[in-house]
Amino acid sequence: MILSFKHNALEALWTSGDITILPTAYVHEVIAILDLLDASEDINDLALLGGFRIEKIKQHTWSVTISVNGFETIGNITCLFKKNNAEAVDLNEYD
Repeated sequence: MILSFKHNALEALWTSGDITILPTAYVHEVIAILDLLDASEDINDLALLGGFRIEKIKQHTWSVTISVNGFETIGNITCLFKKNNAEAVDLNEYD
């Protein structure tokens, strides 16, 4: 379950469902990632989602890559995953 957001646009997208908040090129992939984060009940679910640990930055931190059409990487969604919940969900877009 997603407990909290760090990125305001992600939280607005999640709560309102307004897909105009993010670029159309990847908004649906972001929604799919958020849906899977919300449904994840185990740390292994994040690995199946394509997530990977980035604990060198902060303990329990995971990242899932966002790509356009499965090819061009445009950023990632990071979160703390503790006690079967995602917290501080953040969007990091590459320039």
